[in-house]
Amino acid sequence: MRFLLGLACVCAVAGCGGGGGGVDVAGTVTFTGGEPLPRGVVSISGPGGSYRAAIKSDGSYMISGVPSGTYKVALTGVFDGPPIQGDQMEYDADGNYIESKAIEPKSLISDMYSALDQSGMTLKVPGEYDFQVPKAQ
Repeated sequence: MRFLLGLACVCAVAGCGGGGGGVDVAGTVTFTGGEPLPRGVVSISGPGGSYRAAIKSDGSYMISGVPSGTYKVALTGVFDGPPIQGDQMEYDADGNYIESKAIEPKSLISDMYSALDQSGMTLKVPGEYDFQVPKAQ
């Protein structure tokens, strides 16, 4: 009897049966012409929670451990140029500070893709998902 009670406690804490931690969601993000999006983040949100993955230079991404369901998708963090380092300082010829200009990054794609509720993109897990987006104007 104690053995069965102990086994029941272990199953309650550790979980018994199939369970599982979800599946991998993988794909590629490209521009409409087929060129890979060189950097950025794929974000998904749905019944199993919210997940993010970096987009690699070849446009590929992989999110691990995603439970089944339909997820909204957003693409963010894609900028043209070097990494942002805060403000750019300007000085005159004598070395005196003139002003500080905020560095404005240029997104490679439209900002509409960065919002889960506005992108219009979804995916159903499990599966492999490729996304094509137009370049920003």
